[in-house]
Amino acid sequence: MWENFDAVRERLSNYSSYPDAKYKTVRGLPPQEQNLEQKVRQYWADKSISNAEKLKGFDLDLSNFDPRNTNNMELRKISNALDDLGIIDRSTGGWFGGSDLEFNSLGNEINKYKKVDLIDYFDGCLEYYKLKLSSGYSIVKDSQTGLYTALSVLQALTEYAQTSRANSLINTSA
Repeated sequence: MWENFDAVRERLSNYSSYPDAKYKTVRGLPPQEQNLEQKVRQYWADKSISNAEKLKGFDLDLSNFDPRNTNNMELRKISNALDDLGIIDRSTGGWFGGSDLEFNSLGNEINKYKKVDLIDYFDGCLEYYKLKLSSGYSIVKDSQTGLYTALSVLQALTEYAQTSRANSLINTSA
């Protein structure tokens, strides 16, 4: 079971829409988790809800966030914050925390702080999935749908990063 299952369920408790089959997950999860993952995907694809509403409660400072110039440690920090609030599920978070990973022969990650162009990485994955789907490998359809969800989250995060925030500290020198 996901660690943040209850947080996601609570967050999406007021979101109701007819389940659309194109967001259905086929990853062998228990039915309750599959249904919730489908709901997360559908929620993030729903254009009637603003990105600000989808990220409600998220308060991580992303003023310097650049998806074209980031690293896995920063992406994991963002993913974990979203995950803790129930804004995303674990599979969506995996797209951020596991982008362009490299390991040495002992299985240790070697590029935690190496520059990652997340948009280029996602584009490469999409091209790969399109190629595999056109070749008849329908199993990648689920991964492609998950990637589209991650792209929607990335778009919301980029918008969030570009929005100026009021300074939360009180100026006591006035």
